[in-house]
Amino acid sequence: MAQALNTMGVHFFYSGDLPHALCHYQRCLVLRQEIGDRKGAATTLSNIGVIDRDQGDYVAALEHYDRSLRIREEIGDEQGIAASLNNIGNLCGSQGAYAKALDHYQRSLKIREVQDDQGGIAGSLINLGNIHHTWDSMTKGWITTNAA
Repeated sequence: MAQALNTMGVHFFYSGDLPHALCHYQRCLVLRQEIGDRKGAATTLSNIGVIDRDQGDYVAALEHYDRSLRIREEIGDEQGIAASLNNIGNLCGSQGAYAKALDHYQRSLKIREVQDDQGGIAGSLINLGNIHHTWDSMTKGWITTNAA
């Protein structure tokens, strides 16, 4: 039942129906917590965090991402830890906290390299490149604007 609720949440999320996605994720989270599925609960917390982020509630997003990360660290889910670090990096980057984003992406990359997760490594490198590009563009734009 929990997996079905999660799948429905994903469906509604990609359909753009965030309220229904959130409702399904919240019901899924309750069930996963009741049955002791900590790995699944961590995934669902991340899904809820994505909705929070998309709705502009960065405080709630960070709370859900942090809860997910703590669970994943407690159970030793290395792939999950890397994903949570990546989510937090995305959130930091979207708020202009580029140094924090870089730190989280680099930590995620290290885990993915140890795991030999080629797809994850590629994703982390893309995120690192995007943050460097954004940060460099902002810095160069600022210097150019103020120098004129």
